[in-house]
Amino acid sequence: MRFLILLTMIVGVAMPQEPIDSAKVLLERGSTILSHGEYAKARTELTKLIENFPDSEERIEAHFYIAESWYSEKSFEKAISEYEKVTEHPDHELAHKSIFRIGNSYMKLNLNEMALVNYWRLINLYPESHLIPLARNKIALIKKKMESK
Repeated sequence: MRFLILLTMIVGVAMPQEPIDSAKVLLERGSTILSHGEYAKARTELTKLIENFPDSEERIEAHFYIAESWYSEKSFEKAISEYEKVTEHPDHELAHKSIFRIGNSYMKLNLNEMALVNYWRLINLYPESHLIPLARNKIALIKKKMESK
């Protein structure tokens, strides 16, 4: 019996581990929490997804929602970092929206040149995006601001 207890302590066989929710469940929970404005709590759930399912398709969406939480809290540098992780997957449906939000984040930080770069990046990479008219409006607004200086 002592041998079994010792073996159990060394190997950890008898220690039941808490089951990990699926990536889909964590994504749904995180996005629901986010929609209720509980940004830090949402990031915790979404980070669990990224850590436990690093190769899942859902992790890309998790990065997007984490970025959205930072954007909502006006932590634009952190938002940009997370949006960029989404753009590493150019075929993902949220890549074009992430580039647009990066541009918006740079505008909020008064880094207008970087905002322009990203709006043009959106136009060049995703010419069919429904966000193109909005990007063009932002470009015109920035150019007007720059001319008035």
